[in-house]
Amino acid sequence: MPTQTLAKDSLNTKLLLKALVAFKKGDFSVRLPGEWTGEAGKIQVSQDIYQRLRDDFELESRGEIDVKGKGRMPTWFLVARKPLAVAQPSEAAG
Repeated sequence: MPTQTLAKDSLNTKLLLKALVAFKKGDFSVRLPGEWTGEAGKIQVSQDIYQRLRDDFELESRGEIDVKGKGRMPTWFLVARKPLAVAQPSEAAG
C-alpha cells in the first residue's frame, strides 16, 4: 500500500486542528510535537497557520522565537474565535 506524504504545513494544520478539538472538549492533555515551543494553556501557531486563521480568529503576536532546525521565526498565540458579523436590519422608513 503506498504511503501518503503530507506537506509540512498540512501536517502542522492537522495537529493544530486535533489540539483545537481536544481543547474544545475540555481535554488539555493533548500531546503536541516536542518542537512546538509555547506556554502552558496557549496555542502557538506559525506564520503559515497565522495566514490561514487571521480572518476568523484573534491572534496575539508572540514575536520571533528560536525554532529548532529553522532559526528565528515569527509566532502568534491563538486567542479566540472572532465574533461572526451579524447583518443589521435596515431601518424601516417612517
